[in-house]
Amino acid sequence: VLSAVRRRHDWLEIRVVNDGATACRATLDTELVEARDVDLLGRPGDALTVTGGRVTLDLVPWEIRTVQVR
Repeated sequence: VLSAVRRRHDWLEIRVVNDGATACRATLDTELVEARDVDLLGRPGDALTVTGGRVTLDLVPWEIRTVQVR
């Protein structure tokens, strides 16, 4: 589930939620050039692999994940 989208400086911050009891995969496909994980306080984390303009996120059950993209 896409739960939030907002602009943070020159990044677009996206929050996704796996609201189920099984693992799932989310794909962000908007001609991305860069992506990184972000903690719930907005601090940048590890870079994510962008392939063909998209990033794929594997989510464990009930996981909330925030990423920044551009």
